Amino acid sequence: MSVLSHIALFITYALVSGAIFVVPDVFPNVDAAKAWTVAVFVFMVGALIHEVMARRAREDQFLRRIGTTRRELQELRTELGKAREEAKRVHDAMDVAGQAPAGATPAGGRNIETVVAEVKVLQSLIEQLYARNVHLPPGGRKGLSAVVPPDEVAGPGDLAAGDMLELVRDALRRDRVDLFLQPIVSLPQRKHRFYECFSRIRTAEGALIQPQEYMEIAERAGLMAAIDNLLLFRSVQLLRKTQRGKMDVGFVCNISPHTLSDSIFLSEFVTYIEEHADLAPKLVLEFPLKDFMAHDAATAQALTRFLQLGVRFSIDQVDTLKLDTDAMARRGVRFVKIPASTLLNEIRLDSPSVDPRVLKDALDRAGIDLIVEKVESESDLIELLDFQIDFGQGFLFGEPRIAKEKG
Repeated sequence: MSVLSHIALFITYALVSGAIFVVPDVFPNVDAAKAWTVAVFVFMVGALIHEVMARRAREDQFLRRIGTTRRELQELRTELGKAREEAKRVHDAMDVAGQAPAGATPAGGRNIETVVAEVKVLQSLIEQLYARNVHLPPGGRKGLSAVVPPDEVAGPGDLAAGDMLELVRDALRRDRVDLFLQPIVSLPQRKHRFYECFSRIRTAEGALIQPQEYMEIAERAGLMAAIDNLLLFRSVQLLRKTQRGKMDVGFVCNISPHTLSDSIFLSEFVTYIEEHADLAPKLVLEFPLKDFMAHDAATAQALTRFLQLGVRFSIDQVDTLKLDTDAMARRGVRFVKIPASTLLNEIRLDSPSVDPRVLKDALDRAGIDLIVEKVESESDLIELLDFQIDFGQGFLFGEPRIAKEKG
């Protein structure tokens, strides 16, 4: 209670007690000494009650402060535990590197350069994920209760934005990232030539967190680039584990606009690929058309290094057949992915804006293969095969399936 509240209460007690002094005037038979006694008694009782209430208020306030301090202490302990775990992982990796001579291969099958490259990229990405606190404007809650236990939900169907980001961060740190692969087949043979890679995050309980569930929150928190980058890096790490030495297939990894604009990460990622030269010829990096054709000089330099290593480029999110195939070829593009519906819509027109045969001829001259994606039916495929397409992708040829590690 405030000082003014205490003063007001004491004044009230005094007024109540003083009122008793008028009793002898109203009631002549009441002795003045008795009036004094009653007045003092009333005042003391009031003061005692006030003191009890004030003490209780102070105790409640003290207990609230203790509760707040305990919660803050628990949060600090949690963050300290995470920091210690991360430091241990880095130190363990460096210990492995330090136990072998330069170029040697430790028991885990990885040489020093591999360990150092992985530690460098992972440490950089983890720092990005934990470098800032999450401050979101009002309304930063989404219907995300499907991926967390009920007791973690802020309200019916609502999960706090900060909780969702913590779920994502924790899953990335603890390697709860699943790799799904969908085949891309050569046509008309339908032989598996590539697998497109999709990363999915799991909670500790095993529920999948879909990208659309965390993207908006991560965007507002400024963490989307770090999440995209770490997912890409985890995918390539898993590819290295899952691939068999004699597998004659390539792997297509999507590069988001956030990753494409992060020249620092791209440079570190190139360094990592340099340490895995056997993976480079099997790796296809796929970019959205509008973002790839508009990248800056720093990004162009990193992409050139990828090309020199033997990494190939693919373009997706193509919604038009009016493509500058020569410009794409100059930038190292070797594949263009076009939805089946986009091609079929033009094929079925009496006067198409772009003749698919003309486009295919232009792609062939530029050394770019055509991948038709989202092929769902045999009838659609029959129509498409008339145009000598190179590769197909879609549920007709196989749905995404979780990868199984081979080592």
